[in-house]
Amino acid sequence: MKTFARIVLLACGAALTWTCGWLGLEHTLFASYDCFPPTRRARMQTHAFAVALEQYTVVERRCPETRYDLTSGEWQYLSTRDLVDPWGTSVAYWCTTTATKVISAGPDRMFGTTDDITGDD
Repeated sequence: MKTFARIVLLACGAALTWTCGWLGLEHTLFASYDCFPPTRRARMQTHAFAVALEQYTVVERRCPETRYDLTSGEWQYLSTRDLVDPWGTSVAYWCTTTATKVISAGPDRMFGTTDDITGDD
């Protein structure tokens, strides 16, 4: 009886795994920036920030007053975790109605150095 129960549980687990994989739930529910190296995560974050900034300026017809305008309100353009780079430094941005720029200070945590990462990279 115990062997039969184990086989049934194993079969149910396998079926659930295959179903989740088929539906793409594994990626949607469990994927994270954390599985990438910090530099790649920073590139992904600055790119997401740049896209959110562009969307905000198109929809609102103005630049956000603060970075938190992108993470709250009627539309949430960005996750709050994207406001800080993998090294714990706030991501900087500049915005006009015609251009945007997003920068991570990079591993040295200082802006204006060669390791800075932009949303254009």
